[in-house]
Amino acid sequence: AALVALGLAGPRDPLGNLMPLVFWTLGWMALVSLCGVFGNLWRWLNPWAGLYRLIGPDWRQYPVPASLGVWPATGLLILFTAFLLADIAPDDPARLAVFAAIYWCVMMAGYLICGPSWMHQVELGHAICGAYGRLAMINRQTGGIGGPGWQLVAAPAGVAAGAFALTLLAAGSFDGINETFWWLGLIGVNPLEFPGRSAVIWPTVLGLFGAVTALF
Repeated sequence: AALVALGLAGPRDPLGNLMPLVFWTLGWMALVSLCGVFGNLWRWLNPWAGLYRLIGPDWRQYPVPASLGVWPATGLLILFTAFLLADIAPDDPARLAVFAAIYWCVMMAGYLICGPSWMHQVELGHAICGAYGRLAMINRQTGGIGGPGWQLVAAPAGVAAGAFALTLLAAGSFDGINETFWWLGLIGVNPLEFPGRSAVIWPTVLGLFGAVTALF
């Protein structure tokens, strides 16, 4: 809540406002990387679990069908990556604060209505950190230890989780080529006279979908 308030009322410079610094640097980069070493830290740090434990068990719940796996999270991953790559100002503090507030409200409502299955199958932070967490050498829940990826070998995650991993790889790969001269030339943009992000929204979105489709 404090970060959202800072995003809305604080400095508009992304380098002088904690909202984009915490969201993109500590969250999207540092936390995800640490999960690959220490397991899914997001399950302990997420901003919903505490409130849910206070009021959630009293709600009548309608769990997300287990047959869906993490397909809902896969769809959210594509939308999130489109926001990251194609939005005109994803690091604008106020814009990011509104995005984060809406996401928090939607996820909290889903958590209350569907229970823990919502967090495991829909919520994007849990899905991403959980995927990286399964690469950790130590399983803190069971105390098991092994080489990187041993948990995936010991308990395969299924088709939906594999599709999520492919989507994550495709999104990261497209992020790597999105601003290269090769890509800009492919979509007919002169990199020395870049017209701005608003002029390449749809080529970026279509490129992202193309990358995901191609990797599948």
